[in-house]
Amino acid sequence: MKADFVQKKRSVERLIRHGKTEFFRRNATDSRKIWAVLGRLLKKDHQVKAPNQLDPNSINYHYVHMGQHGVPHPPAILPALLNNVSKVFEKTVQTQLLKHLQRYLLLSSRQSGFRSGHPCESLLLKITEKWKKSMDAGVVTAVAFLDLRKAFDSVSHLTLLQKLQAIGVDTAALTWFHSYLTARTQCVRTETRLSDTLPTTSGVPQGTVLGPILFSIYINQMLQLSSADLARCDVECFADDTTVEASGKTAEEAVVSLNADLERLGLKLTALRLPIKPAKTKVIIFVPLRSKKKGEHKTPVTMSGATIQEVNGIKLPQSSRRR
Repeated sequence: MKADFVQKKRSVERLIRHGKTEFFRRNATDSRKIWAVLGRLLKKDHQVKAPNQLDPNSINYHYVHMGQHGVPHPPAILPALLNNVSKVFEKTVQTQLLKHLQRYLLLSSRQSGFRSGHPCESLLLKITEKWKKSMDAGVVTAVAFLDLRKAFDSVSHLTLLQKLQAIGVDTAALTWFHSYLTARTQCVRTETRLSDTLPTTSGVPQGTVLGPILFSIYINQMLQLSSADLARCDVECFADDTTVEASGKTAEEAVVSLNADLERLGLKLTALRLPIKPAKTKVIIFVPLRSKKKGEHKTPVTMSGATIQEVNGIKLPQSSRRR
């Protein structure tokens, strides 16, 4: 009986969370509906009108006079409310930023995820079909799967703001992004003890609406590569999951080309403060059927002075691939 109750309770809680998320997602740009919901949640005095200007005194007066008689325990409701409100603002900024990126084709076509028309599934179909066709054509393909060390936490705020300015974000918006990224703190909890807080000096906030697209802008420079930058390689990226591949008549030829381009990419990643994890970075060499001799090679795959381990299979985002 108790188990059934707990299960139904959790189901209802999930439905409520989903309903709240859907409401704010669909009405992110409709301020009238948002203010109406805020008023009902806080049971504000109907004689207190919503501020019609971005004046600090007006906004402060509005919030001071709402909910004085209707909310018995404001701390119990405000954290969740502010979390939803912040997501509404982030969603509005994200929508405008994505429109700007798409209008001027500012993101590399090698980058998938976090925008319309570039899902993870499409990327997986694209790269696996390409490897299959290469094998059918008798070509050897060496693919390196890069694992970046704490990629989202390593983003330089200054460099990210410079990249936002470079793509056309104006001064007022840059000031907002600077405020969004900085003045954050972090602490560590161990059992019942909580450490002192320290300022967060790098990284994009994870679990936020804007975090993924800001990381995409940050890493975009690495993907803007011309034929002069790369020998015979191709690069694909989904967030911080990056594949680099090179082809050749033999595995030795493919590995030599791959090493040259991994060295170039390593320099770009170092400049972005995004070093790889050599122990978790792997390489697979796809060899045509009945051509096992083509898979023999003496040269190891290396990047930034570290040898990359060759494996037979690896887990990709939402999938796995074996040769």
